Amino acid sequence: MAWQFSPIISGYWISSRYLDEVRRTRSPKAAIHDFPNFPVIMRIEPAAAADSTHADVAFNLHEGGEMTVLFRPGTSATSLPAHTSLGEDATSYELAYQISATDTVLYFVKRDQQHQREIGRFAYRRVARGKTDKNPVEQLGDEASHTLNRLLVAGAYVGTDSLGKQLRVQFLPDGQVRGLPFRMYHVLEDFIGPAIGDEILFNMYKKGGEGFAVDFGRDTLRLYSVHSAVEAPADPTRQDSALVFHRGLLRYQLVRQRR
Repeated sequence: MAWQFSPIISGYWISSRYLDEVRRTRSPKAAIHDFPNFPVIMRIEPAAAADSTHADVAFNLHEGGEMTVLFRPGTSATSLPAHTSLGEDATSYELAYQISATDTVLYFVKRDQQHQREIGRFAYRRVARGKTDKNPVEQLGDEASHTLNRLLVAGAYVGTDSLGKQLRVQFLPDGQVRGLPFRMYHVLEDFIGPAIGDEILFNMYKKGGEGFAVDFGRDTLRLYSVHSAVEAPADPTRQDSALVFHRGLLRYQLVRQRR
Protein backbone atom coordinates (compact mmCIF):
# COMPACT_ATOMS: atom_id res chain seq x y z
CA MET A 1 0.00 0.00 0.00
CA ALA A 2 2.90 2.38 0.78
CA TRP A 3 4.06 2.67 -2.81
CA GLN A 4 0.66 4.06 -3.78
CA PHE A 5 0.65 6.94 -1.27
CA SER A 6 4.32 7.72 -0.71
CA PRO A 7 5.03 9.60 -3.99
CA ILE A 8 1.85 11.60 -3.52
CA ILE A 9 2.56 12.98 -0.04
CA SER A 10 6.35 12.79 0.48
CA GLY A 11 8.43 15.95 0.40
CA TYR A 12 8.42 19.39 2.01
CA TRP A 13 5.10 21.21 2.31
CA ILE A 14 4.37 24.78 3.43
CA SER A 15 1.01 26.23 4.43
CA SER A 16 -0.70 27.93 1.49
CA ARG A 17 -2.25 30.42 3.91
CA TYR A 18 1.18 31.39 5.24
CA LEU A 19 2.64 31.82 1.75
CA ASP A 20 -0.35 33.89 0.63
CA GLU A 21 -0.04 36.11 3.70
CA VAL A 22 3.70 36.63 3.08
CA ARG A 23 2.94 37.68 -0.51
CA ARG A 24 0.11 39.98 0.57
CA THR A 25 1.77 41.68 3.55
CA ARG A 26 5.43 41.50 2.46
CA SER A 27 6.06 40.73 6.13
CA PRO A 28 6.93 37.34 7.66
CA LYS A 29 6.00 38.67 11.10
CA ALA A 30 2.55 39.82 9.97
CA ALA A 31 2.02 36.53 8.13
CA ILE A 32 2.61 34.41 11.24
CA HIS A 33 0.70 36.67 13.66
CA ASP A 34 -2.27 34.94 15.34
CA PHE A 35 -1.68 31.84 13.22
CA PRO A 36 -4.02 28.92 14.06
CA ASN A 37 -2.66 25.83 15.78
CA PHE A 38 -1.63 23.62 12.90
CA PRO A 39 1.67 22.87 11.13
CA VAL A 40 3.13 25.69 9.05
CA ILE A 41 5.67 23.41 7.39
CA MET A 42 5.93 19.61 7.15
CA ARG A 43 8.57 17.18 5.93
CA ILE A 44 6.97 13.83 5.08
CA GLU A 45 9.45 11.02 4.56
CA PRO A 46 9.14 8.71 1.56
CA ALA A 47 8.32 5.10 2.43
CA ALA A 48 8.85 2.18 0.05
CA ALA A 49 7.30 -0.77 1.88
CA ALA A 50 5.61 0.08 5.16
CA ASP A 51 2.19 0.72 6.56
CA SER A 52 3.08 4.21 7.80
CA THR A 53 5.64 7.00 7.49
CA HIS A 54 7.13 9.69 9.70
CA ALA A 55 6.85 13.47 9.34
CA ASP A 56 8.65 16.35 11.05
CA VAL A 57 6.53 19.46 11.48
CA ALA A 58 6.89 23.05 12.72
CA PHE A 59 3.73 24.46 14.25
CA ASN A 60 4.70 28.16 14.27
CA LEU A 61 8.17 28.09 12.69
CA HIS A 62 9.54 27.74 16.22
CA GLU A 63 8.07 24.70 17.98
CA GLY A 64 8.91 21.39 16.37
CA GLY A 65 6.75 18.31 16.43
CA GLU A 66 6.20 14.96 14.81
CA MET A 67 3.47 13.18 12.93
CA THR A 68 2.86 9.59 11.90
CA VAL A 69 0.87 9.09 8.69
CA LEU A 70 -0.87 5.72 8.27
CA PHE A 71 -1.06 4.25 4.80
CA ARG A 72 -4.71 3.29 4.90
CA PRO A 73 -7.85 5.13 3.81
CA GLY A 74 -9.20 7.74 6.19
CA THR A 75 -12.68 9.19 5.97
CA SER A 76 -12.36 9.15 2.17
CA ALA A 77 -10.40 7.29 -0.49
CA THR A 78 -8.01 10.28 -0.80
CA SER A 79 -7.25 10.81 2.88
CA LEU A 80 -4.91 9.12 5.36
CA PRO A 81 -5.19 8.99 9.17
CA ALA A 82 -2.46 10.85 11.05
CA HIS A 83 -1.28 11.00 14.66
CA THR A 84 0.41 14.24 15.74
CA SER A 85 2.07 15.75 18.81
CA LEU A 86 -0.49 18.57 18.95
CA GLY A 87 -2.02 17.00 22.03
CA GLU A 88 -5.55 18.30 21.50
CA ASP A 89 -8.14 16.18 23.30
CA ALA A 90 -11.15 14.81 21.41
CA THR A 91 -9.58 15.69 18.05
CA SER A 92 -8.47 13.38 15.26
CA TYR A 93 -6.34 14.26 12.27
CA GLU A 94 -5.78 13.15 8.71
CA LEU A 95 -3.99 14.20 5.56
CA ALA A 96 -6.10 14.57 2.45
CA TYR A 97 -4.80 15.18 -1.05
CA GLN A 98 -6.16 16.51 -4.32
CA ILE A 99 -4.35 15.77 -7.57
CA SER A 100 -4.73 17.88 -10.71
CA ALA A 101 -2.96 17.81 -14.06
CA THR A 102 -0.45 20.39 -12.86
CA ASP A 103 -0.15 20.06 -9.10
CA THR A 104 -0.94 18.18 -5.90
CA VAL A 105 -2.51 19.98 -2.94
CA LEU A 106 -2.20 18.47 0.52
CA TYR A 107 -4.63 19.23 3.34
CA PHE A 108 -4.17 18.87 7.10
CA VAL A 109 -7.66 18.07 8.40
CA LYS A 110 -8.87 18.30 12.00
CA ARG A 111 -12.02 16.41 13.04
CA ASP A 112 -14.15 16.13 16.12
CA GLN A 113 -13.18 12.64 17.27
CA GLN A 114 -16.59 11.67 18.55
CA HIS A 115 -18.70 12.69 15.56
CA GLN A 116 -15.94 12.89 12.90
CA ARG A 117 -17.20 16.37 12.02
CA GLU A 118 -14.59 18.42 10.16
CA ILE A 119 -13.51 21.42 12.24
CA GLY A 120 -10.53 22.64 10.22
CA ARG A 121 -8.90 22.11 6.81
CA PHE A 122 -5.59 23.72 5.89
CA ALA A 123 -3.95 23.55 2.46
CA TYR A 124 -0.24 23.04 1.67
CA ARG A 125 1.98 23.47 -1.38
CA ARG A 126 4.96 21.23 -2.01
CA VAL A 127 8.21 23.22 -2.15
CA ALA A 128 10.74 20.37 -2.48
CA ARG A 129 10.99 16.62 -2.91
CA GLY A 130 13.48 13.91 -2.11
CA LYS A 131 15.91 13.03 0.64
CA THR A 132 18.83 15.07 1.90
CA ASP A 133 22.12 14.39 3.67
CA LYS A 134 21.26 17.06 6.21
CA ASN A 135 19.53 16.55 9.52
CA PRO A 136 15.79 16.43 8.62
CA VAL A 137 14.84 19.10 11.16
CA GLU A 138 17.64 21.39 9.95
CA GLN A 139 16.52 20.85 6.36
CA LEU A 140 12.95 21.67 7.39
CA GLY A 141 14.13 25.13 8.41
CA ASP A 142 16.23 25.48 5.25
CA GLU A 143 13.24 24.85 3.00
CA ALA A 144 11.21 27.47 4.86
CA SER A 145 14.10 29.94 4.53
CA HIS A 146 14.65 29.30 0.83
CA THR A 147 10.94 29.76 0.16
CA LEU A 148 10.92 33.12 1.97
CA ASN A 149 14.06 34.12 0.06
CA ARG A 150 12.36 33.45 -3.27
CA LEU A 151 9.18 35.30 -2.26
CA LEU A 152 10.78 38.41 -0.75
CA VAL A 153 14.43 38.92 -1.57
CA ALA A 154 16.08 36.81 -4.29
CA GLY A 155 17.19 38.83 -7.29
CA ALA A 156 19.63 41.44 -8.58
CA TYR A 157 19.64 44.99 -7.16
CA VAL A 158 21.37 48.33 -7.58
CA GLY A 159 21.45 50.95 -4.85
CA THR A 160 23.47 52.87 -2.30
CA ASP A 161 24.72 52.51 1.24
CA SER A 162 24.44 55.18 3.97
CA LEU A 163 27.61 56.89 2.67
CA GLY A 164 26.25 57.17 -0.87
CA LYS A 165 28.43 54.40 -2.28
CA GLN A 166 26.95 52.79 -5.41
CA LEU A 167 26.25 49.08 -5.06
CA ARG A 168 25.33 46.13 -7.23
CA VAL A 169 23.94 43.34 -5.06
CA GLN A 170 22.62 39.86 -5.75
CA PHE A 171 20.63 37.76 -3.30
CA LEU A 172 20.51 34.05 -4.23
CA PRO A 173 17.59 31.81 -3.17
CA ASP A 174 19.92 29.52 -1.18
CA GLY A 175 20.93 32.36 1.18
CA GLN A 176 24.13 33.58 -0.48
CA VAL A 177 24.62 37.31 -1.05
CA ARG A 178 27.08 39.10 -3.33
CA GLY A 179 28.00 42.78 -3.37
CA LEU A 180 27.67 43.39 0.39
CA PRO A 181 30.33 42.83 3.09
CA PHE A 182 28.67 39.53 3.99
CA ARG A 183 28.51 36.07 2.47
CA MET A 184 25.15 34.74 3.70
CA TYR A 185 21.76 36.15 4.64
CA HIS A 186 18.75 34.79 6.52
CA VAL A 187 15.22 36.22 6.54
CA LEU A 188 13.96 35.97 10.12
CA GLU A 189 10.91 33.73 10.31
CA ASP A 190 10.78 32.81 14.01
CA PHE A 191 9.22 35.52 16.19
CA ILE A 192 8.98 33.66 19.50
CA GLY A 193 10.81 35.96 21.89
CA PRO A 194 12.00 39.55 21.51
CA ALA A 195 12.36 40.72 17.92
CA ILE A 196 12.16 44.04 16.17
CA GLY A 197 9.89 42.54 13.56
CA ASP A 198 10.96 41.87 10.00
CA GLU A 199 14.71 41.42 9.97
CA ILE A 200 17.51 40.04 7.80
CA LEU A 201 20.46 38.44 9.59
CA PHE A 202 23.77 38.47 7.73
CA ASN A 203 26.48 35.89 8.46
CA MET A 204 24.28 34.51 11.23
CA TYR A 205 26.21 32.93 14.15
CA LYS A 206 29.48 34.05 12.55
CA LYS A 207 32.05 36.59 13.70
CA GLY A 208 31.13 39.94 12.19
CA GLY A 209 27.51 38.96 11.68
CA GLU A 210 24.89 41.68 11.82
CA GLY A 211 21.13 42.01 11.76
CA PHE A 212 19.16 44.72 9.94
CA ALA A 213 15.53 45.74 10.22
CA VAL A 214 14.00 45.51 6.77
CA ASP A 215 11.19 46.81 4.60
CA PHE A 216 10.42 44.23 1.91
CA GLY A 217 9.07 46.51 -0.80
CA ARG A 218 7.99 44.97 -4.07
CA ASP A 219 10.80 46.79 -5.87
CA THR A 220 12.84 48.41 -3.09
CA LEU A 221 14.65 46.72 -0.21
CA ARG A 222 15.52 49.01 2.72
CA LEU A 223 17.85 47.82 5.48
CA TYR A 224 18.14 49.72 8.79
CA SER A 225 20.46 49.49 11.77
CA VAL A 226 18.93 47.89 14.86
CA HIS A 227 19.23 49.45 18.31
CA SER A 228 18.17 47.72 21.51
CA ALA A 229 17.41 49.18 24.89
CA VAL A 230 16.21 47.90 28.25
CA GLU A 231 12.98 49.63 29.13
CA ALA A 232 10.91 49.52 32.30
CA PRO A 233 7.49 47.89 32.09
CA ALA A 234 4.45 50.09 31.55
CA ASP A 235 2.90 48.61 34.71
CA PRO A 236 4.79 50.20 37.69
CA THR A 237 3.84 47.27 39.96
CA ARG A 238 5.98 44.92 37.88
CA GLN A 239 9.67 44.60 38.64
CA ASP A 240 10.85 43.08 35.36
CA SER A 241 12.10 45.03 32.37
CA ALA A 242 11.90 44.35 28.66
CA LEU A 243 14.43 44.39 25.84
CA VAL A 244 12.97 46.65 23.16
CA PHE A 245 14.26 47.09 19.62
CA HIS A 246 14.18 50.24 17.50
CA ARG A 247 15.08 51.03 13.92
CA GLY A 248 18.08 53.26 13.40
CA LEU A 249 19.92 54.61 10.38
CA LEU A 250 18.95 53.57 6.86
CA ARG A 251 22.06 51.60 5.90
CA TYR A 252 21.18 50.25 2.45
CA GLN A 253 18.54 51.12 -0.11
CA LEU A 254 18.42 48.63 -2.98
CA VAL A 255 16.19 48.63 -6.07
CA ARG A 256 15.39 45.37 -7.82
CA GLN A 257 16.46 45.08 -11.44
CA ARG A 258 13.73 43.70 -13.68
CA ARG A 259 14.70 41.68 -16.73
